Amino acid sequence: MRQGPHVQDHLDPTDLVRLSAWLGADVELVQQLSGGSSNVTWLVRLGGLRAVLRHPPRARLLLPTAHDVLREATVLRALGSSTIPVPAVLATCDDLSILGVPFVLTEQRPGVCLLTTALEGLDARGLAHHAIDTLADIHAIDVATVGIIERDGSYLARQIDRWQRQLARTSTATRLGDLEPIVHWLHAHRPVDEARTLIHGDYGFHNLLVSTHRIEAVLDWELCTFGDPVADVYSFLKSWGPGAVAPNDANDIVANAEGAPRRTELLARYASRSGRDIGRHERFYEMFGLWRSIGMFEGIHARSGAVRFANETPQLVARAQGMMAGAPDPR
Repeated sequence: MRQGPHVQDHLDPTDLVRLSAWLGADVELVQQLSGGSSNVTWLVRLGGLRAVLRHPPRARLLLPTAHDVLREATVLRALGSSTIPVPAVLATCDDLSILGVPFVLTEQRPGVCLLTTALEGLDARGLAHHAIDTLADIHAIDVATVGIIERDGSYLARQIDRWQRQLARTSTATRLGDLEPIVHWLHAHRPVDEARTLIHGDYGFHNLLVSTHRIEAVLDWELCTFGDPVADVYSFLKSWGPGAVAPNDANDIVANAEGAPRRTELLARYASRSGRDIGRHERFYEMFGLWRSIGMFEGIHARSGAVRFANETPQLVARAQGMMAGAPDPR
């Protein structure tokens, strides 16, 4: 998703006193970290250790699952013994008397977020290849080891309806016009043979810490679930390179750099690594990715008033309407 204004919040001195007492160690606030439009993220110091504190905003929420840091911590702990690079969980707390919201402490991982730090010597090809390989490896994880309940029925159908409900509850969404034709098209064209694996749910360079040529950490697992891996791939690559159908500032940094692979190459690399046929239903998955972006962007706009999201969501709706009408693929 394109980077928006990070969630504003604050930790006052009394918060730090309660947090220090609960941890049994002095907590010093270093800074609020940029990135993410769902949960609030802080860099803190515990003695000589730097750690990352995450908690839901103490304000309006997008969707409950978009802010469930304790569920995210369960996923991180389960993935800690896998080959997927994730931060180690140091502590979790559901006692609302400490900060007023649940929170999680994790280690600070190496690497940088491309949205906030320019990286000299960036190997766009190596980074892109490692990113798509890592996504394929996520989809190969045994979901039974992660502690996520395997829900019956279609992930795609649930997501289509979920974002329709979210938009119906979003105060600003009436400006987008009648979205029912998009919902009808998605249900009518939904693949009936969708695969089911562990998926990240919001994969992209906005949620990755990187060094010049490799992925150092995969972050922000709030939307992780048991769902369609092909949707996860197209969600990542819908904002990749020429003809991208949705914006993503972090992906653009890599996709537009010298030597970056094209979208078709990354799709082929994923198919080879996963053994999965992902060439069918391409237009559906691009439409599905647009639909999720419309719901996410409009929710953030309604909550934060961010102008960029106010401008972009109608453009995404128009693009989806054009795709329904059979507009040629820009690639």
